[in-house]
This record gives sequence, C-alpha cells and structure tokens, in this order.
Amino acid sequence: MTATERNGKRVLVVDDVATTRSILRKILSEQGYEVIEADSGEDAIKMYHAEKPDAVTMDIHLAKVSGLGAIQVILRIDPGARIIVCSAEYSPQYVLETLRMGAKAYIAKPFTTETVMTAVAKAFAS
Repeated sequence: MTATERNGKRVLVVDDVATTRSILRKILSEQGYEVIEADSGEDAIKMYHAEKPDAVTMDIHLAKVSGLGAIQVILRIDPGARIIVCSAEYSPQYVLETLRMGAKAYIAKPFTTETVMTAVAKAFAS
C-alpha cells in the first residue's frame, strides 16, 4: 500500500515557480497526499472548482489573479475550503490579514518539511 493509498487526501499546490511546486509535491507525496498543481490564480480557481481538493497551498504573488484574489473566489465557492498560504511575504500583520480572510495556516518561504506538515495538520484540524 502506497502512502497516497493510506491517506487519500488531495492537495492543490498553487505557485508560479515550478521548483517550489516540485518541492511541495515531494513533501506532501511522501506524507501520503495526492498532489495536483496550478501555476496561476486563474488555474487555481478552475482546478478547485473541477477537482474539489481537500486543501490548497496558495502563493500570494501570482500573475493576473493574485493569490489573495484566488483565495477570495475559492472561499465564495466553498466557505469551508482549507487554504494554506505559502509565501515569502512574512510579517505578523500580513499573516493575520490572510488568516482573517479565511486561510487556515501560513507557511513562510523558505520552508521545511516540518513547517509544511505543521501547517497542513493545522488546516485539517480546523
């Protein structure tokens, strides 16, 4: 039985940097999550609607539709969406703002496996 078969949860990883998506995919896959990816806010919204993932990691600085804009749309589609912000933008005020918007957790870049999994656990616990 593979790790994905043990967990069965799907995470949408949204980041415009392929390397970041790849690292998050590796971390999450090794912990049993199925990972799907989007490289823009527009694609994130479309994929969320079509795929109904169990959680989303969302970069903030994306072309066209920002991560914050995508978060707002996804939360309108599904007020219970588990969104984890993953950004290099890290100040207490900024983190608080994203949490007030409805994000369940915040991962600061650069991240570690531990910080990612702590944020994922927090998102699934809420």
